[in-house]
Amino acid sequence: MTTSTPCPSMPSLAGLLPGVAPPAADPGMREAAERRLRDWVRRYDLTPGTDEWLHLTLGADTAACWPTADMDIVDVAAQLYFTFIAVGEVVEDVADGEGFARFVQLLMSLTTVLEEPERVPDGRGFDAALADVLRRSAVIFSSRHQEDLLTSVRSLLSLWHWAAHQRVTRTWPGVDDYLTARRHLCLMWLTRTLAEPLCSVTITPGSRHYDDFLRLKKAATRVMVIHHDLASFAKEQRAVGGVPFSLPGVLMHAHGCDLPSALDRARRMFADAAARTVDVLGPLLESPNSMMRRYADDSALWLVMTDTWYTSMAAERYVDPVQ
Repeated sequence: MTTSTPCPSMPSLAGLLPGVAPPAADPGMREAAERRLRDWVRRYDLTPGTDEWLHLTLGADTAACWPTADMDIVDVAAQLYFTFIAVGEVVEDVADGEGFARFVQLLMSLTTVLEEPERVPDGRGFDAALADVLRRSAVIFSSRHQEDLLTSVRSLLSLWHWAAHQRVTRTWPGVDDYLTARRHLCLMWLTRTLAEPLCSVTITPGSRHYDDFLRLKKAATRVMVIHHDLASFAKEQRAVGGVPFSLPGVLMHAHGCDLPSALDRARRMFADAAARTVDVLGPLLESPNSMMRRYADDSALWLVMTDTWYTSMAAERYVDPVQ
Protein backbone atom coordinates (compact mmCIF):
# COMPACT_ATOMS: atom_id res chain seq x y z
CA MET A 1 0.00 0.00 0.00
CA THR A 2 1.25 3.51 -0.82
CA THR A 3 0.53 6.34 1.60
CA SER A 4 1.70 9.92 1.69
CA THR A 5 3.64 11.47 4.50
CA PRO A 6 4.63 15.12 4.63
CA CYS A 7 8.12 16.57 4.66
CA PRO A 8 10.25 16.40 7.84
CA SER A 9 8.32 17.91 10.74
CA MET A 10 9.02 21.49 11.76
CA PRO A 11 7.44 24.18 13.94
CA SER A 12 4.68 26.20 12.37
CA LEU A 13 5.64 29.72 11.43
CA ALA A 14 1.99 30.68 11.75
CA GLY A 15 2.12 29.68 15.41
CA LEU A 16 4.92 32.16 16.02
CA LEU A 17 2.88 35.03 14.58
CA PRO A 18 -0.61 34.81 16.13
CA GLY A 19 -3.13 37.16 14.65
CA VAL A 20 -1.48 37.28 11.22
CA ALA A 21 -4.01 35.99 8.72
CA PRO A 22 -3.78 35.65 4.93
CA PRO A 23 -5.67 38.36 3.05
CA ALA A 24 -8.90 37.59 1.27
CA ALA A 25 -8.30 37.23 -2.45
CA ASP A 26 -11.08 37.29 -4.99
CA PRO A 27 -11.25 33.83 -6.67
CA GLY A 28 -11.86 35.42 -10.04
CA MET A 29 -8.76 37.56 -9.69
CA ARG A 30 -6.68 34.49 -8.77
CA GLU A 31 -8.02 32.50 -11.72
CA ALA A 32 -7.35 35.35 -14.13
CA ALA A 33 -3.78 35.73 -12.85
CA GLU A 34 -3.19 32.01 -13.30
CA ARG A 35 -4.59 32.05 -16.84
CA ARG A 36 -2.31 34.93 -17.78
CA LEU A 37 0.72 33.12 -16.38
CA ARG A 38 -0.07 29.86 -18.19
CA ASP A 39 -0.66 31.66 -21.47
CA TRP A 40 2.72 33.36 -21.06
CA VAL A 41 4.47 30.08 -20.15
CA ARG A 42 3.05 28.41 -23.27
CA ARG A 43 4.09 31.36 -25.44
CA TYR A 44 7.73 30.89 -24.40
CA ASP A 45 7.55 27.08 -24.18
CA LEU A 46 8.77 26.95 -20.58
CA THR A 47 6.67 24.03 -19.34
CA PRO A 48 8.96 21.07 -18.61
CA GLY A 49 6.17 18.73 -19.71
CA THR A 50 5.38 16.98 -16.44
CA ASP A 51 2.11 16.98 -14.54
CA GLU A 52 3.96 18.19 -11.45
CA TRP A 53 4.21 21.67 -12.90
CA LEU A 54 0.44 21.92 -13.27
CA HIS A 55 0.20 21.78 -9.47
CA LEU A 56 2.22 24.97 -9.07
CA THR A 57 -0.40 27.68 -9.44
CA LEU A 58 2.13 30.49 -9.17
CA GLY A 59 -0.03 33.10 -10.86
CA ALA A 60 -2.97 32.48 -8.54
CA ASP A 61 -0.75 32.20 -5.48
CA THR A 62 1.07 35.47 -6.21
CA ALA A 63 -2.25 37.24 -6.63
CA ALA A 64 -3.45 35.69 -3.35
CA CYS A 65 -0.38 36.91 -1.46
CA TRP A 66 -0.66 40.46 -2.84
CA PRO A 67 -4.35 40.97 -3.70
CA THR A 68 -4.11 44.78 -3.58
CA ALA A 69 -1.00 45.02 -5.76
CA ASP A 70 -0.97 46.29 -9.33
CA MET A 71 -1.82 43.23 -11.43
CA ASP A 72 0.89 44.10 -13.96
CA ILE A 73 3.44 43.79 -11.15
CA VAL A 74 1.80 40.55 -9.96
CA ASP A 75 2.19 39.15 -13.48
CA VAL A 76 5.87 40.13 -13.65
CA ALA A 77 6.53 38.54 -10.26
CA ALA A 78 4.73 35.30 -11.13
CA GLN A 79 6.55 35.04 -14.46
CA LEU A 80 9.92 35.53 -12.78
CA TYR A 81 9.07 32.89 -10.18
CA PHE A 82 8.07 30.37 -12.83
CA THR A 83 11.09 31.06 -15.03
CA PHE A 84 13.61 30.72 -12.24
CA ILE A 85 11.95 27.70 -10.61
CA ALA A 86 12.18 26.01 -14.02
CA VAL A 87 15.86 26.98 -14.40
CA GLY A 88 16.44 25.68 -10.88
CA GLU A 89 15.13 22.30 -11.97
CA VAL A 90 17.72 22.29 -14.76
CA VAL A 91 20.63 22.82 -12.34
CA GLU A 92 19.40 19.93 -10.20
CA ASP A 93 19.97 17.64 -13.20
CA VAL A 94 23.61 18.69 -13.63
CA ALA A 95 25.66 15.59 -12.84
CA ASP A 96 28.76 15.69 -15.05
CA GLY A 97 30.98 17.91 -17.12
CA GLU A 98 28.74 17.75 -20.17
CA GLY A 99 25.68 18.77 -18.17
CA PHE A 100 27.68 21.52 -16.51
CA ALA A 101 28.75 22.91 -19.89
CA ARG A 102 25.15 22.98 -21.12
CA PHE A 103 24.00 24.72 -17.96
CA VAL A 104 26.77 27.32 -18.17
CA GLN A 105 25.65 28.07 -21.73
CA LEU A 106 22.11 28.63 -20.43
CA LEU A 107 23.45 30.98 -17.76
CA MET A 108 25.42 32.86 -20.40
CA SER A 109 22.28 33.36 -22.48
CA LEU A 110 20.45 34.73 -19.43
CA THR A 111 23.38 36.97 -18.55
CA THR A 112 23.29 38.37 -22.08
CA VAL A 113 19.70 39.41 -21.43
CA LEU A 114 20.87 41.46 -18.45
CA GLU A 115 23.85 43.04 -20.15
CA GLU A 116 22.69 43.41 -23.75
CA PRO A 117 18.92 42.90 -23.98
CA GLU A 118 18.82 44.09 -27.59
CA ARG A 119 20.85 41.01 -28.65
CA VAL A 120 18.21 38.56 -27.44
CA PRO A 121 16.01 37.50 -30.37
CA ASP A 122 12.28 37.24 -30.05
CA GLY A 123 11.23 33.63 -29.77
CA ARG A 124 10.94 30.89 -27.18
CA GLY A 125 13.03 29.72 -24.28
CA PHE A 126 14.32 31.08 -21.01
CA ASP A 127 16.34 33.95 -22.48
CA ALA A 128 13.46 35.28 -24.56
CA ALA A 129 11.09 34.93 -21.60
CA LEU A 130 13.43 36.76 -19.24
CA ALA A 131 14.00 39.53 -21.78
CA ASP A 132 10.24 40.00 -22.08
CA VAL A 133 9.74 40.23 -18.31
CA LEU A 134 12.60 42.65 -17.77
CA ARG A 135 11.46 44.90 -20.61
CA ARG A 136 8.07 45.20 -18.92
CA SER A 137 9.47 45.60 -15.40
CA ALA A 138 11.65 48.47 -16.67
CA VAL A 139 8.44 50.27 -17.64
CA ILE A 140 6.27 49.59 -14.58
CA PHE A 141 8.90 49.51 -11.79
CA SER A 142 10.57 52.56 -10.34
CA SER A 143 14.24 52.93 -11.25
CA ARG A 144 15.17 51.87 -7.71
CA HIS A 145 13.02 48.73 -7.83
CA GLN A 146 14.35 47.81 -11.27
CA GLU A 147 17.94 48.24 -10.12
CA ASP A 148 17.31 46.03 -7.07
CA LEU A 149 15.63 43.41 -9.26
CA LEU A 150 18.56 43.27 -11.68
CA THR A 151 21.01 43.00 -8.79
CA SER A 152 19.03 40.09 -7.35
CA VAL A 153 18.92 38.31 -10.72
CA ARG A 154 22.67 38.77 -11.24
CA SER A 155 23.35 37.25 -7.82
CA LEU A 156 21.08 34.34 -8.64
CA LEU A 157 22.80 33.59 -11.95
CA SER A 158 26.29 33.72 -10.46
CA LEU A 159 25.31 31.46 -7.57
CA TRP A 160 23.68 28.95 -9.92
CA HIS A 161 27.07 28.59 -11.56
CA TRP A 162 28.56 27.98 -8.09
CA ALA A 163 25.87 25.42 -7.23
CA ALA A 164 26.35 23.52 -10.49
CA HIS A 165 30.10 23.40 -9.88
CA GLN A 166 29.52 22.05 -6.36
CA ARG A 167 27.30 19.31 -7.77
CA VAL A 168 29.72 18.28 -10.51
CA THR A 169 32.76 18.23 -8.21
CA ARG A 170 30.72 16.63 -5.42
CA THR A 171 32.07 19.06 -2.86
CA TRP A 172 30.18 20.42 0.12
CA PRO A 173 30.36 24.08 1.19
CA GLY A 174 30.49 25.35 4.74
CA VAL A 175 27.18 25.95 6.49
CA ASP A 176 27.36 29.76 6.47
CA ASP A 177 28.42 29.90 2.81
CA TYR A 178 25.61 27.53 1.90
CA LEU A 179 22.94 29.53 3.73
CA THR A 180 24.13 32.77 2.14
CA ALA A 181 24.01 31.27 -1.35
CA ARG A 182 20.78 29.39 -0.75
CA ARG A 183 18.76 32.51 0.07
CA HIS A 184 19.24 33.39 -3.60
CA LEU A 185 19.10 29.88 -5.07
CA CYS A 186 15.68 29.08 -3.63
CA LEU A 187 14.43 32.53 -4.69
CA MET A 188 13.82 33.87 -1.18
CA TRP A 189 15.89 37.01 -1.75
CA LEU A 190 14.21 37.60 -5.11
CA THR A 191 10.79 37.18 -3.49
CA ARG A 192 11.49 39.77 -0.81
CA THR A 193 13.00 42.09 -3.43
CA LEU A 194 9.81 41.84 -5.50
CA ALA A 195 7.75 42.45 -2.35
CA GLU A 196 8.88 46.08 -2.44
CA PRO A 197 7.16 47.03 -5.73
CA LEU A 198 4.27 44.70 -4.90
CA CYS A 199 3.71 46.67 -1.66
CA SER A 200 4.70 50.06 -3.09
CA VAL A 201 7.59 50.25 -0.62
CA THR A 202 10.92 51.97 -1.24
CA ILE A 203 13.52 52.01 1.53
CA THR A 204 16.87 53.11 0.13
CA PRO A 205 20.42 52.63 1.43
CA GLY A 206 21.39 55.48 3.72
CA SER A 207 17.83 56.19 4.80
CA ARG A 208 16.95 56.13 8.48
CA HIS A 209 15.20 52.75 8.42
CA TYR A 210 17.40 50.94 5.91
CA ASP A 211 19.43 49.00 8.51
CA ASP A 212 16.22 47.67 10.09
CA PHE A 213 14.85 46.84 6.66
CA LEU A 214 17.97 44.91 5.66
CA ARG A 215 18.14 43.12 9.02
CA LEU A 216 14.56 41.93 8.57
CA LYS A 217 15.13 40.88 4.96
CA LYS A 218 18.17 38.81 5.94
CA ALA A 219 16.47 37.23 8.96
CA ALA A 220 13.30 36.33 7.06
CA THR A 221 15.13 34.86 4.08
CA ARG A 222 17.41 32.82 6.35
CA VAL A 223 14.53 31.14 8.16
CA MET A 224 12.80 30.52 4.83
CA VAL A 225 15.92 28.86 3.40
CA ILE A 226 15.89 26.36 6.25
CA HIS A 227 12.12 25.95 5.92
CA HIS A 228 12.48 25.26 2.19
CA ASP A 229 15.26 22.72 2.60
CA LEU A 230 13.32 20.78 5.21
CA ALA A 231 10.13 20.90 3.16
CA SER A 232 11.80 19.81 -0.08
CA PHE A 233 14.18 17.25 1.41
CA ALA A 234 12.04 14.17 0.81
CA LYS A 235 11.33 15.15 -2.81
CA GLU A 236 15.00 15.83 -3.54
CA GLN A 237 16.19 12.69 -1.75
CA ARG A 238 13.76 10.68 -3.84
CA ALA A 239 15.01 12.31 -7.03
CA VAL A 240 18.73 11.66 -6.45
CA GLY A 241 18.44 8.36 -4.60
CA GLY A 242 20.63 9.62 -1.77
CA VAL A 243 21.42 12.72 0.25
CA PRO A 244 20.65 15.77 -1.92
CA PHE A 245 22.63 18.99 -2.14
CA SER A 246 20.71 20.80 0.59
CA LEU A 247 21.08 21.85 4.21
CA PRO A 248 20.86 18.38 5.84
CA GLY A 249 23.67 17.11 3.60
CA VAL A 250 25.76 20.20 4.29
CA LEU A 251 25.29 19.65 8.03
CA MET A 252 26.22 15.96 7.72
CA HIS A 253 29.55 16.86 6.16
CA ALA A 254 30.23 19.85 8.39
CA HIS A 255 29.63 17.94 11.63
CA GLY A 256 30.49 14.38 10.58
CA CYS A 257 27.07 13.13 11.66
CA ASP A 258 24.45 10.79 10.21
CA LEU A 259 21.32 11.91 8.39
CA PRO A 260 18.88 11.72 11.35
CA SER A 261 21.24 13.87 13.41
CA ALA A 262 21.60 16.33 10.53
CA LEU A 263 17.82 16.61 10.19
CA ASP A 264 17.55 17.24 13.93
CA ARG A 265 20.18 19.97 13.63
CA ALA A 266 18.29 21.53 10.74
CA ARG A 267 15.04 21.54 12.72
CA ARG A 268 16.76 23.22 15.67
CA MET A 269 18.29 25.77 13.30
CA PHE A 270 14.82 26.44 11.93
CA ALA A 271 13.37 27.01 15.39
CA ASP A 272 16.23 29.33 16.37
CA ALA A 273 16.09 31.29 13.10
CA ALA A 274 12.30 31.62 13.35
CA ALA A 275 12.54 32.97 16.90
CA ARG A 276 15.22 35.47 15.86
CA THR A 277 13.12 36.61 12.92
CA VAL A 278 10.12 37.21 15.16
CA ASP A 279 12.34 39.22 17.52
CA VAL A 280 13.49 41.42 14.62
CA LEU A 281 10.00 41.68 13.16
CA GLY A 282 8.04 42.55 16.30
CA PRO A 283 9.22 46.14 16.85
CA LEU A 284 9.04 46.92 13.13
CA LEU A 285 5.34 46.07 13.04
CA GLU A 286 4.91 49.16 15.23
CA SER A 287 7.38 51.35 13.34
CA PRO A 288 6.45 55.04 13.08
CA ASN A 289 7.57 54.90 9.43
CA SER A 290 4.65 53.83 7.24
CA MET A 291 6.80 52.14 4.58
CA MET A 292 8.80 50.19 7.17
CA ARG A 293 5.58 49.15 8.88
CA ARG A 294 4.04 48.08 5.56
CA TYR A 295 7.12 46.02 4.69
CA ALA A 296 7.10 44.41 8.16
CA ASP A 297 3.40 43.59 7.83
CA ASP A 298 4.07 41.99 4.46
CA SER A 299 7.04 40.04 5.86
CA ALA A 300 4.86 38.62 8.63
CA LEU A 301 2.19 37.68 6.12
CA TRP A 302 4.74 36.07 3.81
CA LEU A 303 6.10 33.91 6.64
CA VAL A 304 2.59 32.73 7.50
CA MET A 305 1.64 32.16 3.86
CA THR A 306 4.68 29.94 3.42
CA ASP A 307 3.19 27.42 5.82
CA THR A 308 0.16 27.30 3.55
CA TRP A 309 2.39 26.96 0.48
CA TYR A 310 4.11 23.80 1.71
CA THR A 311 1.05 22.18 3.26
CA SER A 312 -1.63 23.18 0.78
CA MET A 313 -0.74 25.20 -2.33
CA ALA A 314 2.27 23.06 -3.32
CA ALA A 315 1.57 20.02 -1.15
CA GLU A 316 1.71 17.56 -4.05
CA ARG A 317 5.21 18.80 -4.89
CA TYR A 318 6.46 18.33 -1.32
CA VAL A 319 4.94 15.00 -0.33
CA ASP A 320 6.97 11.83 0.11
CA PRO A 321 5.31 8.59 -1.06
CA VAL A 322 6.15 5.80 1.37
CA GLN A 323 5.74 2.19 0.39
